Amino acid sequence: MDLAAPQEEEYGTFEQAERDIRKHAMAHGYALTKKKSAFDKRTPPTIRRVDYRCAKGGIKRGEGVKRVTGTRMTECPFEVRLHRSEYSTWKVIVKDPFHNHEASEPSAFSQYRQPTEEQKAQVRSLHASGVSPRFIVASLLEEHPHSLVSLRDVYNEIARVKKERLGDLTPIEVLVMELRDDEMDWAFHYTTDEDGHVNFFFFAPNDAIELARQSPDVIFIDATYRTNRYNMPLIHFMAVRYWQDSQHCYVLRSVRIGTDVPSSSLHVQATHHRQRQNRSLSY
Repeated sequence: MDLAAPQEEEYGTFEQAERDIRKHAMAHGYALTKKKSAFDKRTPPTIRRVDYRCAKGGIKRGEGVKRVTGTRMTECPFEVRLHRSEYSTWKVIVKDPFHNHEASEPSAFSQYRQPTEEQKAQVRSLHASGVSPRFIVASLLEEHPHSLVSLRDVYNEIARVKKERLGDLTPIEVLVMELRDDEMDWAFHYTTDEDGHVNFFFFAPNDAIELARQSPDVIFIDATYRTNRYNMPLIHFMAVRYWQDSQHCYVLRSVRIGTDVPSSSLHVQATHHRQRQNRSLSY
C-alpha cells in the first residue's frame, strides 16, 4: 500500500465518484472523512462541492493535558475534492496528494469495519435468538469472508438494539410491557415495595405452568445464579418427569430481592392470563 492519491477523473453521479475514491483510499492504506460541503444559491440549495481529508488529518485535541489513550490524528495534509461541473458531472480534484504517516490496514479504520445493513439485520436476528457475540462474528465471517466486522462492532450493534428497545423505560418496565402484549403465552406476577420498586418478579410460559402442575414430582432449583445491577438474583426452577423412557423438562423462572428464601418453603403465585384465574405453586 502506497498512499497514492486517486486519479482525477470525471463521473456521471456524485455517488459513483464518492464510492470510487473511498474504495481507492481503502486499497492504498488510508481512509477519507468529509471535511466540508459547499452549496449553490438555488432553491432548494444543492451540493456544489464536497471536500474530503485523510482520516488522520484531524487536529490533536487536549494539547498540554496528559492523555490516558493515544490518538490516530497526525494532522495529515492530504485533501481531495469532488466538484460538480456545469454539465452536472462530478470531477475528482486532488488538492494535496501528500500524507505524513505510514499506510495502515483497513481494519485500523472504524468506517471500514462498519457492518452493512444486511449484516446489522443478521446481528440483531442472531442476538434475539440467544447467540453469543463471538459466534455472531464467526457467522458473519463465514458468510462474508472479506468483512472487517470485529467483536467490538457486534457489541456496539447489540448495545444500539438495546437502547432502541428500552427508549426512556427501564428494563423491568419493558419486560412488563412485553409480557402484557404477549399475555396469551406468558404468565407473570410482581410485587413492589412502599417506594414502588419491584422486589419480586415471577414469569413463565403458560404451558410450563400447566406441565409443572401436572408433574410436580421433582423440582430442581438452580441456586448458582447471577445478579443484575440491582443485586437481584434470578432463580431457575425445573420440573422433571419420566414417561415412557422420555424425559420432559419444564422451566419456571423467578426473581427474589433481599434475603434468600429456602427452597423448601418457596411459594410462587402466578397469574394465568389465558384462563384468567390465579394458580399457585408451592414447593
